[in-house]
Amino acid sequence: MKRLLLTLLVFAMMSLPALATERIALVIGNSDYRVDPLSNPVNDARDMAKVLRELGFQVTLKVNANQMTMESAIQAFGNKLHQKAVGLFYFSGHGMQYRSENYLIPINSIRNMSAADHLRYKAVPAGYVLGVMRTAGNRLNIVILDACRDNPFKGIFGLKGYGHRKGLAEMNSISGSIIAYAARPGRPALEDKKHRNSYYTKHLLRFIKQNGLTLTELFSRVSWAVAQDTNGEQEPWTSFLSLPRFCLAGNCQMQGPQPVVDHIAREVAKLLKTCQFRFDNNWLTTGGSGTAFACYKEVLKFDPNNLEASRGLVNIENRYVTWAESALKKGNKSKARQYLARLRLVNPESPELAVLESQLESMSTPTTMTPSQPVISSTAKISIPTRVWKTIKAHKGGWYGSICLGSCLSFSPDGRFLLSGSWDKRFKLFNINTGKLMRTFKGHSSRVLSVAYSPDGKMALSASNDRSAKLWELSTGQLIRTFNFGSIEQAAFSPDGQKALLGGVQGIQLWELATGKPIRTFEGYSSNRYIIDRDSLTFSPDGQKALVGGNDPTIRLWNIPTGQLIRTFKGHSSRVQSVVFSPDRQKALSGSTDNTIKLWDLSTGQVIHTFYGHSSFVHSVAFSPNGHFVASGSEDKTIKLWEVSSGKLIRTLKEHKSSVMSVTFSLDGTLASGDYGGVIKLWW
Repeated sequence: MKRLLLTLLVFAMMSLPALATERIALVIGNSDYRVDPLSNPVNDARDMAKVLRELGFQVTLKVNANQMTMESAIQAFGNKLHQKAVGLFYFSGHGMQYRSENYLIPINSIRNMSAADHLRYKAVPAGYVLGVMRTAGNRLNIVILDACRDNPFKGIFGLKGYGHRKGLAEMNSISGSIIAYAARPGRPALEDKKHRNSYYTKHLLRFIKQNGLTLTELFSRVSWAVAQDTNGEQEPWTSFLSLPRFCLAGNCQMQGPQPVVDHIAREVAKLLKTCQFRFDNNWLTTGGSGTAFACYKEVLKFDPNNLEASRGLVNIENRYVTWAESALKKGNKSKARQYLARLRLVNPESPELAVLESQLESMSTPTTMTPSQPVISSTAKISIPTRVWKTIKAHKGGWYGSICLGSCLSFSPDGRFLLSGSWDKRFKLFNINTGKLMRTFKGHSSRVLSVAYSPDGKMALSASNDRSAKLWELSTGQLIRTFNFGSIEQAAFSPDGQKALLGGVQGIQLWELATGKPIRTFEGYSSNRYIIDRDSLTFSPDGQKALVGGNDPTIRLWNIPTGQLIRTFKGHSSRVQSVVFSPDRQKALSGSTDNTIKLWDLSTGQVIHTFYGHSSFVHSVAFSPNGHFVASGSEDKTIKLWEVSSGKLIRTLKEHKSSVMSVTFSLDGTLASGDYGGVIKLWW
């Protein structure tokens, strides 16, 4: 069970003496939910109440409280506060965000809600607590929220897609406030079922009685301890503005070393040795056992002035500069691009970055590829993607701005640029090295359903729900030609760039791009029983065949020169959403709404492997350039990488926050993925 401990401290700008104010606290812990009960909250609340009484607070404790009890207790708490009082509110239990509003869940609410919008009536808004405190006008308030980060309403009503997000929403600090989250906003915290208290409360109880710690010092130490205790899986987060100097324990003016400081100093020294070890092994920003970059950043979170950690980050930056310069001298654009992306991650303001990226941009682009030119050798070494090196917010996301399904991401032949198509009626061109938007193409009157880069890198082809396909000049953004026949939903360039395959409800046709005239219509096609849908049309690498998937569970292989149907592949139990050829032209890959991916032998029509693992629709599939592994993107928000030879799952990539709509590889092995939120992620 994942949990969130959000710590919000709201207080006045003026400094307060530690012992000269009345201290008033309300502590609530809810564990006994009839759906998804929790282990720690009641224990957390009772232990916090005990410690707060020892620190001089007048404490009101409520456990397993319903909505009426919670709201009444909060109002009574607000009535007790006065201008010179310090107020502290603590809640442990289920909590969630819905449409950017945070809610605390009473024990009787989960069973009593049948729709997401009922939250505002059946739960307690976190803003209500802050409002009561603000109305009281006291000079310092501390609010600690320990709330479950997962949706506790799973199976009761579907919050997915209706405004629900993981965790609590980030609340902006007001003047004289600090907000400290037990985990980054929107990221999960962990419940500790094996022990009495949650991870964050355990360490809060550990440090809260340390004499002379200001609030910022207290929560910095708690945050560092939680990150260490969870091996970095739970990373606390703070936000503050105009903080007073106030201590919960002891006198803030106390100087000299404290036992906790000595302990932390020892831990930091130990961590710095780990950082150096990772640096010496070149585990700079990638590495299965942790990275030097993350290690030094962790040190600086606790000790912002640590010179050794700051120097370590500079050394990482310098090493990437050296490697990028070497790769550019050797003409290795792929390696140079990777090193520059990692340099940007380490220091986006590096003075060397712009110079080196300019050198990369000036390197010559490849010549036009023809069908006789091999795309890439099957023995070429292509790294398996493991992490995101760039995130681009490409489109607004949602029903009117999602990246479209299937063939909606397309790399330029040299891998420097990426096209993305969207349901917002347009498609865009990005520089992948910088993430910069180069051009937006407007002209379709309805959703864009597919985009493709021409083999010579000079043109783009788009298909739309407006029943047309359009050919564009990339350098100027000008529309060259519009193709119309029936309802066009998919468009693909031939490998020689001279023709286009267009498919839709009315049929499949091959068109001459230079004249804008159809060459042939494919025989054996019946629009009543087989409708082209989404990413389901592609040329073979030699331009002699085409694969087509549709609204039924089959795939069809066509002969391009004759227009004849060669074979029908049967095996899926639901609609085929994505089909691609292997680089060696011997196999095909398909993804379906039956949640599976299938690898086919084109010569026999037999299934070689069926890949199981996605929990929802497979929207898009892609072969790596050397054909050794494949990627699949799914409605379940994951990308899975599979080994072609064995059919085994290699890795699951989980960085997307919404459905993965499209995946594709560049010729140098960069993986691009786009999601329902309009976000593109580039992986290595």
